[in-house]
Amino acid sequence: MMKKTVLILVLVGLGISLFAQTSVADRMGIAPKFDYTPAKKEMKEEPVSVLQWNQDTHNFGTIDYNKPVTGQFVMTNTTNAPIIIKDAKGSCGCTGTNFPKEAIMPGETATITATYNAKNIGPFKKTVTVTTSADKKDSKGTVLHITGEVIWRL
Repeated sequence: MMKKTVLILVLVGLGISLFAQTSVADRMGIAPKFDYTPAKKEMKEEPVSVLQWNQDTHNFGTIDYNKPVTGQFVMTNTTNAPIIIKDAKGSCGCTGTNFPKEAIMPGETATITATYNAKNIGPFKKTVTVTTSADKKDSKGTVLHITGEVIWRL
């Protein structure tokens, strides 16, 4: 008698677990059908073109040792949205930068300056990386170059 009771309980348990996988509405064919297409995100208006620079390389030529020199890079906002320069960073401590902190409106220009301190004699090639609000998320920004040669004058 005990074996029959255990067997019946095991069969009932298996039957319940099999029916637990589907709802009553599914078994009766009256379950509602849902469209699981994800909602489209509203897109913000993206800038329609890239920024334009008057140059991407500034050659200082020959400069005197220990006399800092400054070059300018002019950017024009050719997009249809205001642009903010987030950062302008020199590739090393020998290159300082200055850039506007306010928004640059469409059609306006902004000037980024790069100052090289000329503490090492010889040729140099340095970079300034400019990041803006117009950059794509995976972009590292615009890389500008400064070059020249530091000499010792008697």
